[in-house]
Amino acid sequence: MPMISNLKAMVLAMVAALALSGLVSATASAVEETGFITAGTAGNPARIDGEQTTVNVFNRTGRETTCETAKFGNSSSVPGSATELTLVPTFEKCHTVVLGVKLPTTITMNGCEYDLTTVKHNVPLTFTGLEHLVCPPGKVVEVHVFSDPNHLELKCTYDKPAQTPSGRIHLENVAGSPNDIRGTVEVTGISSTRVSGTLVNCGAASDASGTETGGLTLRATNAEGTFISGSVS
Repeated sequence: MPMISNLKAMVLAMVAALALSGLVSATASAVEETGFITAGTAGNPARIDGEQTTVNVFNRTGRETTCETAKFGNSSSVPGSATELTLVPTFEKCHTVVLGVKLPTTITMNGCEYDLTTVKHNVPLTFTGLEHLVCPPGKVVEVHVFSDPNHLELKCTYDKPAQTPSGRIHLENVAGSPNDIRGTVEVTGISSTRVSGTLVNCGAASDASGTETGGLTLRATNAEGTFISGSVS
């Protein structure tokens, strides 16, 4: 009799463990799963381009870089839906605050692009995207800070290699005519190297705690250049 009771107890324990395992798996898959960016059709792919709506701020060791204009061109079309979106950034009219002084800055991408992969979370209509910096072999993003408005006297130079920082871009659908996709940037853990400039003026030689914050709006167009609805789901 005790043996039968022990056997029943073991069976019940196994069933409970399996049920708990299934619950954990179901919860994990519900919390984070692949999301899709949707626009256009297989026969008429769409371009998705973006621009900043809230000034994006890059912070490296307390030195903030902002650009008056930031645009993100789509280098590949979306044939109906996609789990990845490649964006080619263009930054213009940039400045960096160094020791309280606002200095002109250029950001040269050198063929590097942002590869955005969407991840769906267990919150209604809330999505996030991982921002991967992808560069051609041997290339990096170059940030040059100048002491003069004519870009003649170089003060600091930073290199950003290909990487996948921490933090994410939060995405949401914006109802309208047509619908857009709004992104809120909260990226952390950006790595960079100081190539020129002093520690006092330009910060540490190596840093892995850079951040990027701001906002952008993504809009879809068809082959004829007409705005069409885009969404993330």
